[in-house]
Amino acid sequence: MHVWCVTLTQPQGAAGFAPLLSADEHQRAARFFFERDRNRYIVGRGLLRTFLGRYLGVRAAWLEFSYGPHGKPSLKTEQPGQGLQFNLAHSNDLAVYAFCWDHPLGIDVEHVRPMADEDDFAEKNFSSGEATLIYSLFGEQKRNAFFTIWTCKEALFKASGAGLTQPIHQAEIGLAAGEPARLISIDGDREQAARWRLETFEPFPGYQAALAFEGQDHRIVFHPPNLSLA
Repeated sequence: MHVWCVTLTQPQGAAGFAPLLSADEHQRAARFFFERDRNRYIVGRGLLRTFLGRYLGVRAAWLEFSYGPHGKPSLKTEQPGQGLQFNLAHSNDLAVYAFCWDHPLGIDVEHVRPMADEDDFAEKNFSSGEATLIYSLFGEQKRNAFFTIWTCKEALFKASGAGLTQPIHQAEIGLAAGEPARLISIDGDREQAARWRLETFEPFPGYQAALAFEGQDHRIVFHPPNLSLA
């Protein structure tokens, strides 16, 4: 399983990646009101196509995508859960991509920033155990725990194809001091949760990311970013 971290401020810019995109991707790009967001989308999709093209040994512009009921992309030639699986996420100008064979996966990244309503949000949307943890922490520890839980949930629901259409409190994330994040239960079902593994990481200072995938025996290769974010 490969995880890549890249900046969306590539030297060639949106113009360099635009020829790789399909007609429907150009239509999606045109819906963005701000040019900055439009350019991020074009570069992000162009990078995805570039990665996939190298893994598969085909031209990036030839790839075709299909989309699940909640928008998760997959290669049109692959069966669900089979072949080359991938997922992507971005926050500001930082993007993360994950690739593996034959196993569903999801990835998320968020810029860790002060939030005025962490306790209130946790009370309304997190499980009781998660909310209790957030209440007990302060400052940087509170922010880090909040975004670790949030990215784990988002990555898990992206892996399952449900996105955030599924109530996020249904996935309970365990965070114990000195231990990695783990999925305790999904809607109270611990056996279902045992199928999934979570991996949290810091792709760049000030950012929190999480990877979720089925199975426990995958070797994860993190490709260091070596980035200078603009």
